[in-house]
Amino acid sequence: MLLTTLLSACSAPGLVYNNAPQLVHWWLDGYVDLDGAQSVQVRDALADVQAWHRREELPRLAELLRVTARSLPEPLSAEAACRLYAEVVASGERLSVMAEPAVVALAASLRPEQVRALERKYAKTNADYRSKWLVGAPADLKKRRYEQLLDRVESVYGRLTPPQRALLRQQVEGAAFDPATSYAIRLQHQQDAVAVLRQLAESRPGSLAVRDAMRGVLQRRLHPPEPMQRRYADTLIQDGCAGLAAVHNSTTAAQRAHAAHKLNGYADDAAKLAAR
Repeated sequence: MLLTTLLSACSAPGLVYNNAPQLVHWWLDGYVDLDGAQSVQVRDALADVQAWHRREELPRLAELLRVTARSLPEPLSAEAACRLYAEVVASGERLSVMAEPAVVALAASLRPEQVRALERKYAKTNADYRSKWLVGAPADLKKRRYEQLLDRVESVYGRLTPPQRALLRQQVEGAAFDPATSYAIRLQHQQDAVAVLRQLAESRPGSLAVRDAMRGVLQRRLHPPEPMQRRYADTLIQDGCAGLAAVHNSTTAAQRAHAAHKLNGYADDAAKLAAR
């Protein structure tokens, strides 16, 4: 579901993928206001990372999608859904390893005013988050969450029946996802990143120290040291796996065929992109 959600975010995934370096550059520039030298450095690094990803990861993605499509006629367990999730996470970890030199180089080049620009951007995105998830009646927030999930599920399986929609609503009602908890964790991660980048911008240590500092930021984000955060993250993953299994097991043969057709189409897209 994560894979297909990412791929179905645009009606032309090839167009998005081929322009990913430019899109990521634009995104980074919106956070730290890159200067001319940094822009060249980032564009070159992103092109190298994309070339690796096209060569190494897209064929893996195509195969994962095809294997998943072949399994769709059968029932799905929460454990199997979590194994799929683990495959996606592993792909992200490989990407982070390849991108590390570029991340380190950019972090080492940031100036204090660029770190302040990052803080301002975080403040803006946090205000957007609060307006979307922390303001309003709980019922309205759950409705928004339900509509998001419904859109994602129907993008793969096609239109759900009323009983299936009711099942999805039940999952939203019983989910561990809490906007306030997620927001607090979000703030903590942001403050951690800003503190590390500010210290690097002021002290200008060597590249190995920058590398270790940025690895620390990533590790604390992916593997929070606080037990509460780890439990919350693990619970969200387990909820997602169980929820996907329940929805899949409620689907008809026609809906599963629709999903398999979708996944095979995305696999074809990934294979074509890899062959370029």
